[in-house]
Amino acid sequence: MGDDSNRIFDCVVIGAGPGGATAAIALAQKKRSVLLLEKAPWPRSRPCGGGVAPAAGQYFDFDLSPAVQSTLTQLRLSWKFSDLVDVDVQTAQPLWSVNREIFDDFLVQQAVTQGVTFTPNCPASSAQYSGDRWTITTPNGTFSARYLIGADGPSGPSPSWLNLDPPATHLGAVLVTDGAVGDRAYFEFGALKNGFVWSLPKGDQTWLCAATVRGKDVKEAKLQQILKDFAKYLKVTPTAQCQTIPLRLWDGDRPLHGNHGLLVGDAAGVSDPFSGEGVRQAIYTGTEGAKAVDAALGGNVGAIASYSEIVAKELGSDLAWAQRLTSLFHRFPKLAYKIGTRRPSVKTYIGKMMCGDMSYSYVAQRAIRRISAGLGNLIPGFNKS
Repeated sequence: MGDDSNRIFDCVVIGAGPGGATAAIALAQKKRSVLLLEKAPWPRSRPCGGGVAPAAGQYFDFDLSPAVQSTLTQLRLSWKFSDLVDVDVQTAQPLWSVNREIFDDFLVQQAVTQGVTFTPNCPASSAQYSGDRWTITTPNGTFSARYLIGADGPSGPSPSWLNLDPPATHLGAVLVTDGAVGDRAYFEFGALKNGFVWSLPKGDQTWLCAATVRGKDVKEAKLQQILKDFAKYLKVTPTAQCQTIPLRLWDGDRPLHGNHGLLVGDAAGVSDPFSGEGVRQAIYTGTEGAKAVDAALGGNVGAIASYSEIVAKELGSDLAWAQRLTSLFHRFPKLAYKIGTRRPSVKTYIGKMMCGDMSYSYVAQRAIRRISAGLGNLIPGFNKS
């Protein structure tokens, strides 16, 4: 520890989730010295839905399958636990279901193999940039680095260190139960206003989740009761208390960089505003953030600022369509559910979209047009509003 406290790293990454670990791996592969700080003891559990589009694997030169608990070949959709619709996942690879404790540790071990210095159980209490370096204060000592990547999740302090305003948080909840419900993900759309409830099998367990994605959050007690009712419906038994978690969903383009630093993953607020998925977006931003830091270390003075522009162009433009789809769906959720699930093409799009085989810009434009047309037939004047 003494040697590390006297060393000036090329980059310090705050937070060892998928975004932080990905950034650390990518920088180490460019022969940059990286310090990866994690506030929790390791490995640590992480309440999370854990659905990951297999398209996330494209950002690595190693196989992620050892860290995948289940692969899901079918989706079940429902409205208030009735009007069931089954959707086959017609993609090259099925949807992944991961346990974040295992998945995150797998990525961290890959980072360590690449030469990253990993220090768990080491929360950063402050970070200041002065002269030509960041100084990070922790209970384990003070560390120095030329660049900082904030990957400390939806509640971390790194946005304030970079003088950035984070997006608003939404409330989510997770309940772990015994028993796996086949190889099928289940999405329930009518039980939670302005949100949805879903379940994912993970090995011999099923994880139940609920989240609001727009408007005001419901009370924590209501989220917990919804998940308990969901467990009874699925005939699975909770193994622990329900845990609530904050979510930072994408709500528009915003600066993601500051002085010699940038944000990735939940710290950047790039989770999907339609599905709530955040792992793939964290991996993407971790990859792009590492590219920007590597370029800056190589002398490209505009690389850090360009990171915000790249994320807005390549990710934000697509998530804008997800947000439009979310807004339309939750204005008339029951009608939108019926219209959307009755069209075979829309059902196919859902599976492809969740697996990363289709962009929101492609899917949402068609889905919005068809849902709007259907609503226009049912609600006079709707298309003129």
